[in-house]
Amino acid sequence: MLLGSRGKLRRPFHWVGAACALFGTGLVLLAQSTTLWLSMLLLVPVGAGMMMQMTAVNTLEQPLTPDALRGRVIAIWAMIFMGFAPFGSVVAGSLSGAIGPARTLMIGGSVCLAGAFGFARWVWTAWPTSERET
Repeated sequence: MLLGSRGKLRRPFHWVGAACALFGTGLVLLAQSTTLWLSMLLLVPVGAGMMMQMTAVNTLEQPLTPDALRGRVIAIWAMIFMGFAPFGSVVAGSLSGAIGPARTLMIGGSVCLAGAFGFARWVWTAWPTSERET
């Protein structure tokens, strides 16, 4: 709702990186939590970051894709998104069984933060300022 209420997004690439950073930060903090109420509270920014990131990516990929290829690109995106979720669950479960859930969350959050910073760097070097701000 946050992204939709903003109308035409200014700097839409920033939303992707910020949402991924929010998700990763939430996971890292969740890994440190030792109480149920704090863990439940931390799941709010984790869920918000995940939903904002998915929405921002979908919002970006549709106008950037040529009309003739839009259906194919969205189908591939959906297939990748839905297909990697079970694989990621198996990896996370195996890793959690080997090193514990807190360390698994810490690793996952750290990977998300590294991805967010890598994406932000790529955006700043790949596009001129005028294109990033539209």
